[in-house]
Amino acid sequence: MKKNYKSILKVLIFAILLNIIFMPNIAKADDFDFDEAIIYFLLTDRFNNGDTSNDNPNGENYDKSHLETYHGGDFQGLIDKLDYLKDLGVNTIWITPIVDNINFNLRYGKDAQYGYHGYWAKDFTKIDEHLGDLDTFKKLIDEIHDRNMKLMVDVVINHTGYGLKSTDSNTEIPNYPTDENREVFKDMLRLEPTNGHPITGELAGLPDFITEDENVRNQVIAWQKDWIEKARTEKGNTIDYFRVDTVKHVELETLKAFKDQVVQIKPDFKMIGEYFDGSVHFNGSVMDQGGMDSILDFEFKGIVRDYLRGNFE
Repeated sequence: MKKNYKSILKVLIFAILLNIIFMPNIAKADDFDFDEAIIYFLLTDRFNNGDTSNDNPNGENYDKSHLETYHGGDFQGLIDKLDYLKDLGVNTIWITPIVDNINFNLRYGKDAQYGYHGYWAKDFTKIDEHLGDLDTFKKLIDEIHDRNMKLMVDVVINHTGYGLKSTDSNTEIPNYPTDENREVFKDMLRLEPTNGHPITGELAGLPDFITEDENVRNQVIAWQKDWIEKARTEKGNTIDYFRVDTVKHVELETLKAFKDQVVQIKPDFKMIGEYFDGSVHFNGSVMDQGGMDSILDFEFKGIVRDYLRGNFE
């Protein structure tokens, strides 16, 4: 009988050891809890310059001491700092938009203001040349996943960059969008926006997509969702999540259609909406009806700020 107990005990110990050896890998691969993500947000251009060869691709000779010019941060710079981020305890990296932005100086002849932040797109199908190329982006994706981390990419479906409406034309400013650039967005942008309207108006004068038009909606969504496959590496890794910019200015039907289409490609894909000055309490419809898995809680920011200032009410 004692021998039987010893045999049973050996089997139990062996089973426990197998669990210890294999369960952590299973958890890392399959059991990532989005609700417990520790997210580090970074503006790629301002994070780390890992490749100086792409610092001045358009001959603009940026003054890096100026706050509103390109400073040189890129995908390679992020790759070089992944271990640093991992050591911080981060498991999800959120980066600014990766697509090609307008290249001209918005304050030409007066001061400097460029689209270094990534929110003024010119071509939604290409990587911005200041950040690197597609191969480097894929390398970044693999390096992130090799460290059991996730990648969230910022996307914009509300507007383009300046100078891309059919009525725009300026040949004096270097690197200003061309007629060819504008032709891509023909009949997609409002020529008579409603002043002050959150949906049919223009945010800071940026050309606004007519996303209530089904054809426009589908094209705008296609440009973004295509990156899930376009960025897929030989290892099968790709973008994990989107942070969707300016959802306050996009109708719920478009947001829902966006989510429905991306989960057809990647069922576990998540999207976080940016509803400026919004909160879960007052703008929950963005999640309930708009398909967002979460929204940024700007109300909570104010609560934390007041608390740190000593206001405990």
